[in-house]
Amino acid sequence: MKYKICILGNTGNNPLSAYSWFVRTTANGMKENDHEVYGFDYKKHSIDKIQDFLFDLKPDILFTHLTMHEHHDKYDIMEIFDSLRSLYDTKIIHTMQDARDEPRYNGDISHAFDLALVSQIQNIKKFETYWNIPVYYWPYSSLTYKKMGKYRPELDYKMPVFPGNPNSHLDRSEFLRKLQNIMKIKIIFTKSGEDIRNKTLDFSASSPCVLGLCTRYDKKIYGYNEVRPYQYMGAGALMIMRDYNINKYIFPKDIYFGFDDYKNPEVVKELWNRIKKMSDEEKFKMKERAFNFVQKYHSCKTRMAETIELIKGNRNTLNIFLNDLKEV
Repeated sequence: MKYKICILGNTGNNPLSAYSWFVRTTANGMKENDHEVYGFDYKKHSIDKIQDFLFDLKPDILFTHLTMHEHHDKYDIMEIFDSLRSLYDTKIIHTMQDARDEPRYNGDISHAFDLALVSQIQNIKKFETYWNIPVYYWPYSSLTYKKMGKYRPELDYKMPVFPGNPNSHLDRSEFLRKLQNIMKIKIIFTKSGEDIRNKTLDFSASSPCVLGLCTRYDKKIYGYNEVRPYQYMGAGALMIMRDYNINKYIFPKDIYFGFDDYKNPEVVKELWNRIKKMSDEEKFKMKERAFNFVQKYHSCKTRMAETIELIKGNRNTLNIFLNDLKEV
């Protein structure tokens, strides 16, 4: 069945090319499953404009992004959602993809939302109690690709590359600084002139190594994971990444190089030296394994197909985990 899907959030002018990885993969995954996809930017429009758009569109399913942020009054927004549900039977989905032990709003939202999707496991029961709606584990996904990208010499920096903001978290900043003192790495700043987000596929094929050095959220919030494993391994990158405690339940060990030490950057240098000793065939095979695995189980086409089934009540969990992909 074909549904009219709307994403209300940080969509920009086109959700299919939005900078937000959540918005982009949700939009593309729904499109890959032959649904109609619409976006409306939450931050750029007034509440009246949001209401007019939604009541004119009458979506079957609405994914909300940033709803509990301070851009608009959350109670006014929830009144709109309540009306959409009553008048048009729209399914309203609350999403929370950041790492939080406490949500931005901890009251009953069952009048405005049907269910919530969050990127952690630890606090699901607590959130269900707060919100009085079902809450499901929903990590990031990869864009869907038919094949790996092409080698482009201008995207080959001949050294490990960290794509992101090196200054957004103190522990990561300190680790990167120490790492730069012992080896050469390339840092590509988020939204800089070098930003490679729109070149993810060819960059992953061209780069000898992508660094996943997110901060230590998972030491406090079990089950949280960052975007880079899905974004880059899903495009066929060879990765060295800090091993979140959920990774061993999601990713096979033979598709990336993991470590769990933010005190000693020598471990990254040792892994990089190990990569340099691999043959071109060995490196390609590892990239290929990563690409094939993530595309099979964590592509946005697969994730959104299962999400629709979840929303419609045809399943009660998503196929995220190893061991026959059953929940840990």
